[in-house]
Amino acid sequence: MAVRRAILIPVGSLEGTVVNLQFQRTRRNRGAAQWQFHFRTSWSIAVDRQRARVILLCHMTYTTGQIFPVQRICRMARDRGIETIVDGAHAYGHFPFKLTDLDCDYYGTSLHKWLNAPHGTGFLYVRKTRIAELWPLNPASEDLKANIRKFEQVGTHPAANHNAVAEALTFHDTIGGERKAARLRYLRDRWLDRVSNLSGVTVRTSRDPQQSCGMATVSFEGRDIAKLVSQLWDRRRILVTSIGRDDFQGIRVSPGIQTTLEEIDTFRTTLETLLRVVR
Repeated sequence: MAVRRAILIPVGSLEGTVVNLQFQRTRRNRGAAQWQFHFRTSWSIAVDRQRARVILLCHMTYTTGQIFPVQRICRMARDRGIETIVDGAHAYGHFPFKLTDLDCDYYGTSLHKWLNAPHGTGFLYVRKTRIAELWPLNPASEDLKANIRKFEQVGTHPAANHNAVAEALTFHDTIGGERKAARLRYLRDRWLDRVSNLSGVTVRTSRDPQQSCGMATVSFEGRDIAKLVSQLWDRRRILVTSIGRDDFQGIRVSPGIQTTLEEIDTFRTTLETLLRVVR
């Protein structure tokens, strides 16, 4: 992508750290300006004011599980001649959607998170008309200039990881995307319904099925989050993600389809116990 003096906009200050580091490098090396705004801002006004050339946004943010209206943003951007990059690390295999409906220019995702494929697997989508102008990370032959396969020129790599993706896709399709999402929301609500009523607890994730799925984040007034996370692991080997933002500190809980009701209930009762004693 020929980015020169462009305005690069991560939406909402919620993008992953690695993604932001890449944009910071682009800013240093190519003189591009990076500007951030909150997702509740009027996007159309913001991009017009900043003369944006590229918009980066998460499909689902890792901090709260918020699903963004990607299709609406991408179509707004396309009307203005702006390219769109979508970080779908937590979206693919998590809830059903069609990539073609998003109307984005670029989409990248990890497959180990919600598709349950091996670590190190993922996929990259590039709009066909954009392939020729986009440089691959590693050099590729000239005859691949307009071929999506040029982004796979990484030398010798283990075939097992690549081949296992097909098994993960088969498993996902056997369950069905809608059924999987319904299961994940059920598991989320099973613990969240009770925990959300506790004193000092604030739910940071919307229950609207258009805005969230299996992940949920909660914060606790006056609690030491690091200590709480450690206690959950030490006592019951419960793994949650510590979320630290300027506006709140909390934990993100991400059950998988393999998570049992007994495990959810154990987490729920353990958390309730800890909230009574951990400060």
